[in-house]
Parts: sequence; C-alpha cells; structure tokens
Amino acid sequence: MYKGIIVEDEFNAQQALTKMLRLLFPQLEIVKIVSSFETCKPYLGKQDIDLVFLDIELEDGTSVEKLKEVDVGSSQIIFTTGYSQYAIEAIKLNALDYLLKPIEPSELKGAVEKAFAKIDQEKETRKRIKAANRVLDEEAKELVVKTIDQIYYIQIKDIVMLQSEGAYTRISTKDTTILASKHLKYYEQLVSPYGFIRTHQSFVVNKRFVRKVQKSHIQLEEGMVASISVRKYSEVMALLAQSESVVS
Repeated sequence: MYKGIIVEDEFNAQQALTKMLRLLFPQLEIVKIVSSFETCKPYLGKQDIDLVFLDIELEDGTSVEKLKEVDVGSSQIIFTTGYSQYAIEAIKLNALDYLLKPIEPSELKGAVEKAFAKIDQEKETRKRIKAANRVLDEEAKELVVKTIDQIYYIQIKDIVMLQSEGAYTRISTKDTTILASKHLKYYEQLVSPYGFIRTHQSFVVNKRFVRKVQKSHIQLEEGMVASISVRKYSEVMALLAQSESVVS
C-alpha cells in the first residue's frame, strides 16, 4: 500500500484527480487533500508519505518557490498544473513528473507507475543500508553512504558536517566531500548519537570540529562554514557548552 496527498486549490481539480487515482491505483491511499502549501508542509518529509501531487499556482503562492525551502525527504513530487512555464524549475527541484491540466489518465498512469518503481527501489535500498549499518562493528562507527553510482564506508568521527542539497546530502570530511543520494534527515538520525548538532534546516555539524560560533554561522575546521537559524541558536549554544568547542 502506498500513501499520498493532493495539494490543489480548485475543488473540481481535486475531485477529478482523486477519482482517476482511485480508479487506476486502488493500492494508493490519498490520506489528505489540502488547498494551500502551508497546510501541506506538515506532511512533506514524512517517511510514510510516498507521493505528493502538487499544484503550482496555489492560494498562498507558487509552490515551486516555496518547495525550495522545505525538506521533502523521500516523498516523490508530481506537479499538476495548467502552466507549462514552470517545467524547468520543477526539473531543478528533482520532481518526478510534470503533468499539465486537464490531466490525461494515460499520462497520470505512467507518472504514478514510475513513482511506484522508484519508491520500491528506494525502500529496498534504505532497508539494506540500515541493515548494513546495524551489523557494522559498534567500535568502528562507520556510515554506509550511497551515491548515484557507488557505496562508501565513512568513519562517523571523520565527518565535519552534512549539508542538505535538496533530495541529496553533501557529506564533508577533512579529506573529501561526497554527494549522498539520501536526504539530510535520514543521515541526521544515524549520526546524532555521536556528537552531531542540527544547526539549521540545511546543516548538521560535528561538535568536535567547531572552532568558532557567531550569531548566524559556525566556523569549522578546514574552512567550512555552517549556518545557524535564529530558532536554533539557543539550543546550539547549550549543546556546544557541553563540549570543548571554541565559542565566542
């Protein structure tokens, strides 16, 4: 069973898309239908939400712009819109597909089948990597990292910081940088027991490598810099106070 949400501010379009999905894909449960981007945000990035059907022109703005500020996790995005001019921006956001209204059933079928295949593949990969991380020697504290074409084994203690790159994560050590094909939240859960701090929606840092803290950013070893959000500042300072990091 797959789960999805529909983000659409036109009632007729909501009904038409829901009806087509029910007829074509009984294995897909639409758990929520909302009419604005703000009301859909709590569902984005949730591991149990596989598919998001997202209109572009919504009552509270343009979703392609708002989506740049949100971590959608492993959810697959299918844009549904009456406007063709946003296609390039949708591709840059790593959207799975871009369907023009009125939506043709055959095009919807192809897009959702492609989404199911990708969802199944990612779930299997996630399962294997989690299993591999569980069986690794506890003392080694290695992280199994999958890129587009390789799998790496990285010592967690050597990671300086992790940075969100949309659906990917840039993992930086003192020696190398790897673009991992999983979202930041996934890796945050794996490294947080080992002295890592979430400083911003786009950054997780290793306390061992913090050299200086300023109001809006952290300076780390090797000249790396991570942002600090306003709402995270007090929490970050409290966590760093427990370590020997240089704070000023």
